[in-house]
Amino acid sequence: VGGRVNARGDVEVQGAHAEICLIRLQKAGYSDVRLAGGAGAVKAPAWNAPQEVRDRAAAQKQAAKAAAGKMAEKARVAARAPAAVAAKMLAQLRASEQLEIAKLRRSDVPRAEKALAQEKLDRIQRRIAEAGG
Repeated sequence: VGGRVNARGDVEVQGAHAEICLIRLQKAGYSDVRLAGGAGAVKAPAWNAPQEVRDRAAAQKQAAKAAAGKMAEKARVAARAPAAVAAKMLAQLRASEQLEIAKLRRSDVPRAEKALAQEKLDRIQRRIAEAGG
């Protein structure tokens, strides 16, 4: 294991057993220790790595999974907010409105279908107006 102290005073360690040195230095109270060089790359520990290294990697993986779950839950809550639901409904109504307008403009649509399309368009536009759009 090799290393250096950088300009900020952080201890940077690298080498074959850098992970175990990092863990032991942190347990000894040195909080400004980090991996450098190839040891700083994010990678899974080898199957024969010391138990402390494997435990640390598992804890980091679990923490990342929990953080991702919290972010996903925030996104779900935001999507269920009344304003988001109203915006999505309005967007869907506008898309349906455009489809019906396109159907009315086509020349190959029979008159009966155009009458139904016009009624549907009126209902859609009424709902858009009620939704405040």
